[in-house]
Amino acid sequence: MLKQLSIIGNIGLDAVVEENNGNKHLKFTVAVNESYTKANGDKVENTDWVTVYYPGVGLKPYLNKGAKVFVQGKMRTTSYKSQKDGNYHVGISINANIVEPFEWKKNEQSAQPAQPVTTAHEPVPIMAGDNPNDDLPF
Repeated sequence: MLKQLSIIGNIGLDAVVEENNGNKHLKFTVAVNESYTKANGDKVENTDWVTVYYPGVGLKPYLNKGAKVFVQGKMRTTSYKSQKDGNYHVGISINANIVEPFEWKKNEQSAQPAQPVTTAHEPVPIMAGDNPNDDLPF
């Protein structure tokens, strides 16, 4: 079975570097917006938040809050009960093998890199939240 997901959206917060079993990876969230009009003319807008895990740290300077990005990889869903309101929620995450910023702007400057940063198509390490017996979304 293949659970491949491709999204285009805006980064919620700057990417952070995390380490799992000695392997560094980036973690960031992407807001994916959807809008449509109902038959009665009412406009509906929805935003889904997707947590992204990407191996390596080379793209970190380009994955900043508000930046538009394309992400593709293996989809994971996790359901959990909120401690705040007691409701059940579903978390969506991607173990990405492709991450492509739409603009190559660094946080501190707006320069195009001399060599484009490679978006590696390498195996993604299993993250802590990938344990099917783990009931937490993170």
